[in-house]
Amino acid sequence: HGSGHERVWLVTNSAKILKAVEKEIAKQLPKLARREFIQRVLDRNVWLIQVATVADAVALANQLAPEHCEVITRDARRVSGGIVTAGAIFLGNYSPTVLGDYVAGPSHVLPTDGAGASFAGLTVDQFQRRTSVVEYNRASLK
Repeated sequence: HGSGHERVWLVTNSAKILKAVEKEIAKQLPKLARREFIQRVLDRNVWLIQVATVADAVALANQLAPEHCEVITRDARRVSGGIVTAGAIFLGNYSPTVLGDYVAGPSHVLPTDGAGASFAGLTVDQFQRRTSVVEYNRASLK
């Protein structure tokens, strides 16, 4: 969110997509007002990763447990079903992360830095107290 510590992973099974993204970054960066800041983020915290299959991309997404995960594939809904550790998942070309930040409505108190492997986004459930009650009788234990 502008701290300079954001991490970005582009994971794809397409070398063509990786090359196109690298080319587009090189084209746009010189024109950006905050290019020095963006260049530092690119140098430190951006990874372009090629995997063999979409299933490998899903497995990597689950290992990374990102705060935001954009799934842009032919069958984004199906693919996203395998991602269980992301704080929020954005499907398709027209669902950018920024919608979740300002418009779309899911809680934006999301697990960061891999915490999604163990925790979900903050909801009203975290403010409710639950207690389990167990009761057996003599006959139940025979």
